[in-house]
Amino acid sequence: MNKFIRNNFLAICITLSILFAFAKKATIFQQDDTNSKTSTIMPVNYETSSVFLNYWQKIPTEVNRYILKEDSVVIGEGGLTYRLDYTQGVNERDSVKTLRVDFTGKIKRENNDYSTVTATFLPLNSSIRPHALKILNNIQDVQGSSTTLLFQVPKAFQIVSNTDKLHKEYELERQSLEDEIWAKIRMNPYDLPLGEVEMIPSFAYWQSVGKLPSIQEAKTQINAYSGTEFKGKKLKEYKIEYPELKRNLAIIFESDFPYQIVGWKRELEGKIVVGVRE
Repeated sequence: MNKFIRNNFLAICITLSILFAFAKKATIFQQDDTNSKTSTIMPVNYETSSVFLNYWQKIPTEVNRYILKEDSVVIGEGGLTYRLDYTQGVNERDSVKTLRVDFTGKIKRENNDYSTVTATFLPLNSSIRPHALKILNNIQDVQGSSTTLLFQVPKAFQIVSNTDKLHKEYELERQSLEDEIWAKIRMNPYDLPLGEVEMIPSFAYWQSVGKLPSIQEAKTQINAYSGTEFKGKKLKEYKIEYPELKRNLAIIFESDFPYQIVGWKRELEGKIVVGVRE
């Protein structure tokens, strides 16, 4: 027996390793396709990605327009505008290349016209700067104008909130930001946060409910889109659920580069607003 073990030691070790891997469901044949794809792709420096740069450098600005509906009734219009841009880093002497996305929305309701714009600057080198360097949000309605700003400072986010009645500055721990998801999808949707995560919901949401931004528990997942409301090629759906806020967001996009976003569905306490690309 001892002689057999010595002569076949390597083969025995390999066999035991394979059996252990199958027992733990750790082989590539036992992994869910979407999750394994997500977990194996590492952050990339898109400053040097030829595929990424060849697309974005050919167009100074990409403009996408959406119709906003509630209960199948048109209530306004939205927009996603993308372009490469530079912004200041944590070190004031740094000039960081980013993908800038401007998310706009105009909604007409009875006695209250509402408009919002959120500009998010996501660094192209996500391997060393995985989160937005800066976010600027402004909302205007019949009650006036309010602004929320986010800047990266060493090891934290600095939040500056200004309304007609209040000025507040404070810091939050760096976590994923809902407002940066619109840019992350266009860079690499398979690098999105998945599972049970901590996330800062959109600044437009916080402004609309009159509260200061904070970190919330969220459940996220990415799956093939199986509905009929949105049209496109090989569609995927990224879902964010905030149990405490009773708020959900689903973003539908094409699964091949340049990962065009064809629409979204936002739900808050049972009310659903849908944005469909024109």
